[in-house]
Amino acid sequence: TTPAYAELRALAQGCDLLMIDNASDAYGGDEIQRRQVRAFIRALAAIASESAAAVLLLAHVDKATSRARRAEGGEGYSGSTAWNNSVRSRLFMSRGDDGALVIEHQKSNLSKLREPLRLFWPDGGLPQVDAAPVGVVAHIADNVNTRALLKLIAEFSERGEHVSTATTSRSNAAALLSAEAGYPKALKPREVFDLLRRAERAGHIERVVQRTANRKPLECWQVTSKGREHAELVPTAPAAPTARFEEVGAPDAEGAPTAPTSAGGYRGRESAQEVGAPAGADAENDTGNCADFNAETEGLSAAI
Repeated sequence: TTPAYAELRALAQGCDLLMIDNASDAYGGDEIQRRQVRAFIRALAAIASESAAAVLLLAHVDKATSRARRAEGGEGYSGSTAWNNSVRSRLFMSRGDDGALVIEHQKSNLSKLREPLRLFWPDGGLPQVDAAPVGVVAHIADNVNTRALLKLIAEFSERGEHVSTATTSRSNAAALLSAEAGYPKALKPREVFDLLRRAERAGHIERVVQRTANRKPLECWQVTSKGREHAELVPTAPAAPTARFEEVGAPDAEGAPTAPTSAGGYRGRESAQEVGAPAGADAENDTGNCADFNAETEGLSAAI
């Protein structure tokens, strides 16, 4: 090993995944010498064991090996068999005649082989799974897609736009977000709604009522602080509370004003004392105040 290996070993402490891109740049030996290849793989395994991490080593094969793999079911690696025998798991990615990318799981010492994955490469995006993934792959894909949806909903809210919770309106989440950069293009509308329902159950989004431009109430999605943390979004300053859909209605009767009582008169005992009335004149003032109050209410009744 070299000083570069020692530096890499120190930097990798505490990491969960170390990716070496690629073998031709990191390996300085002869790729057909079994002993040298095995020593190189063991050096990487030492880093993995120290940090309880995984090490992913990328290696490019020549066109002849790639063609042989597709045509004759070859192993999909070149050089010594130690490249295959010294590792615990090995994947092979190739491009089919139809242009699709295929990832095959060709070796696994610790579990059964996974099913091949077909990928497609959308314009302006990254490769995505063509068929519906299952198991761990599906869980990872759902997490990635949910984070993308949360980021888009948060961006819309920050611009003063709102993503409706309705699934049948023309401005539903799938229709509104699909034209945005970062939207998971492989998702069908029903899959978008399913991910949003799961996000709501997880507390990542909530239903709030906003007012549209014509003052009509609209129930829409809002990303919670927990959701912003899940999507790795920068926290925002707390906003004024927004009424939920079920809270919209008549104001609480507890806040209604009560009719004045005769204990303080129309202006009240305290008002009379504020203007300097003597304490002995309280009864007289109360009588006068009540008379004033009765006269005013009679006039109000007549007006009504």
